[in-house]
Amino acid sequence: RDSVSIESSPTGPTDWFKEHLTKVVGDGNNTGLWSIRWLDNFTLKESFPCLFQIIDNKDALILQVCYSVEQGMGWSWNWRRPFFQWEQQSLEHLLSLLQWIQFCHNK
Repeated sequence: RDSVSIESSPTGPTDWFKEHLTKVVGDGNNTGLWSIRWLDNFTLKESFPCLFQIIDNKDALILQVCYSVEQGMGWSWNWRRPFFQWEQQSLEHLLSLLQWIQFCHNK
């Protein structure tokens, strides 16, 4: 398909790239959690600035905070202080985005 028609369809605009392309970060050992655009083409630092301000390790790699659990992935956060209510809502939004993430070993 040509690049002009990729963004539209007979029923209206689409997000073709988001629906058909993925970014492989492997096991997360070389990808910065907060500083690299690995989730929906934005950094978590840009999208969740209030959480970035209170996270303890701003340079953490994905592998350092993510672990496998029976139902999928778990996240081990180290916060500098307890949350305010709006920060808790931001964390819940972030976790809703992260719930579908799967990491591949040896990539």
